[in-house]
Amino acid sequence: MKISYNWLKDYVTIKISPEKLAERLTMLGLEVVAQEKLSDDVIFEIEVTANRPDCLNYLGIAREIATATQQKLKIPRLIQKAKAPPGKFIQIQDKKGCPRYIGKIIQGVKVRPSPEWLQKKLKSVGLRPVNNIVDITNYLLMELGQPMHAFDLDKLSEKRIVVRRAKAGEKIVTIDAEERNLDSEILVIADAEKPVGIAGIMGGKDSEVTKGTKNVLLESAYFNPIIIRRGRRKLGIASEAAYRFERNVDMAMVGSAASRAINLMLELAGGKLVSVCDLKANKNQGAATKVLGLNSENISRLLGQKVTTSRVKSILTGLGLKVKAQGKDSLRVTIPGFRLDLKEEEDLIEEIARHVGFDQLSSTLPPIKINQIPGQKIRDLCALARRALVATGLSEVITYSLISKEGLKKINWQGSPPIEIKNPLSKDQEVMRPTVIPGLLTVMQNNLSHNIEEVKIFEVGKIYDGNKETVTLGIGLMGAKSKVVSLLDLKGSLEALFRKLQIGKAELHPAAQNFFVPGKSFAVSIANQGLGYLGEVLSSVANNFEFKHQKIFLAQLNLEGLLKSAKWERQFTPLINFPLIRRDISLIIKEEISSGQIVDLLKKGAGPWLINISLADQYGGEQIPVGHRGLTYCLEFQAPDRTLSDLEVNSIHGKLCDLLIQGLDAKIRR
Repeated sequence: MKISYNWLKDYVTIKISPEKLAERLTMLGLEVVAQEKLSDDVIFEIEVTANRPDCLNYLGIAREIATATQQKLKIPRLIQKAKAPPGKFIQIQDKKGCPRYIGKIIQGVKVRPSPEWLQKKLKSVGLRPVNNIVDITNYLLMELGQPMHAFDLDKLSEKRIVVRRAKAGEKIVTIDAEERNLDSEILVIADAEKPVGIAGIMGGKDSEVTKGTKNVLLESAYFNPIIIRRGRRKLGIASEAAYRFERNVDMAMVGSAASRAINLMLELAGGKLVSVCDLKANKNQGAATKVLGLNSENISRLLGQKVTTSRVKSILTGLGLKVKAQGKDSLRVTIPGFRLDLKEEEDLIEEIARHVGFDQLSSTLPPIKINQIPGQKIRDLCALARRALVATGLSEVITYSLISKEGLKKINWQGSPPIEIKNPLSKDQEVMRPTVIPGLLTVMQNNLSHNIEEVKIFEVGKIYDGNKETVTLGIGLMGAKSKVVSLLDLKGSLEALFRKLQIGKAELHPAAQNFFVPGKSFAVSIANQGLGYLGEVLSSVANNFEFKHQKIFLAQLNLEGLLKSAKWERQFTPLINFPLIRRDISLIIKEEISSGQIVDLLKKGAGPWLINISLADQYGGEQIPVGHRGLTYCLEFQAPDRTLSDLEVNSIHGKLCDLLIQGLDAKIRR
């Protein structure tokens, strides 16, 4: 919003330079993002936040300056001088869309160029002067924040106004000479036959005030912000009026602005006020509806310092609020209609802080007890998981929590139905994700489209199932031609994570998933508690994401479930100085027997000297019977107090071979 330094002086005495004023406004929350120096003026570009529509005009900004500099606010004359009998030329059919409408008729006006002072003010903020009638409505839009519109009365069928929804198939040519197609979602201002304006957004070309206009109907109204916002978006129109209406104008200003407009029109265009029609859906509209209590102890507690009661009253009354004492340390504050953003006591304290000056408040650090922070353990677990996975060569990614329905179809999702967004911003953000799999596949495909074939990624984020959200870990691996990856790489990343969390034993069980290759899909569990799954992605699913011949491996784990098995205390033991001895066991075993079963058997039978077991090789070929596979395990033995002899290790090795033969029907390869 553009503001003229000289124009501001009409409403408040300013004793500081434009540079100092810009700094002061910014500290008040009205950020000055740019300044333009003219020959005799300075134009500020102010960023007004969406919750402060009261500052989308000179009077609102002057009110802030007057309070901050302890000057008196100069309010323009808002009482109508001329009197006129009531008329019945307005009809409101949609009272929800338009709860207040004022129409005033002036006859015998002389439409001509505005005086130089008015044209200069409009030009200073980038508005083009049109004529004295239109310029007055634009002038008051900037001064008071109330959009108004002037119709040529003689161009209105039956010289009356109807506020209604548009009918199917209706059209209107707006003052920008564009034809607009209307429908029942659009609120319009119509005469007895057709729309003559789009309510709160833009007037019609056929009823605009021109040089030949003799009689004027002035409109000042309050329109439903939601209806105006939806209509503007649907029609693709941007206007100063819509910008204010959709942010909520001051209901009480509707009548005051109309009175000031009539005063100026009679002064600058002549004529006579002959009729007034003021319709309200509720006779109490415009009155303050909220009263808040304000306690001095709460002010001191939140700001970290005391503010005198007189200073508090001065600030709040300066901002247009009514303040009354209520007991020794409490105030009763009545909120006016133009400050609907003030909803609770903390909002009032923020207003006090703004005008005392955030830079004037003493800096204090509140006491924080770490053990009282909710969810700290899950955050620690996520941080630990990130470090562990990065150490294995994975890169962290962050994908959107809102995904498309199409993304779930691509992975053949058969889980619980996702939570749908009622008003999604785009088709890519239709539902809350029930799994991280589509996001990981999309990231991997994006990398592949940039000729990056080797991708090793993970994500820590939330998934949503019904009314429950779960912190989840997703891992995705894709190899290049020169560096192939497999399920073992994925399993290795998970094992590194489990070691970091000191989780003793995780189990993998064959379990089907609609997006994994049968036989290469596994459920992950710890102590019989299911935590997630891992597997190789089906080629049909990979094709849905435009992969070619790449093999892709994915895992998803419930980190909140993992938290129950994690151990936070670390126990260190001294390093063993005695040498270790390695022995290999090569065996042929049935395919249905898992590696986990073999490792469990070896650990139970080896005794305390076995310190590590690793799968060294997996092989097949003509020498391996059908339905079997060949495996080689490397076993490491070490004693903490002496060097083990070959005889001792060989004895254990032989015992383990016998256990494999007897317990799992394995054949030992010599």
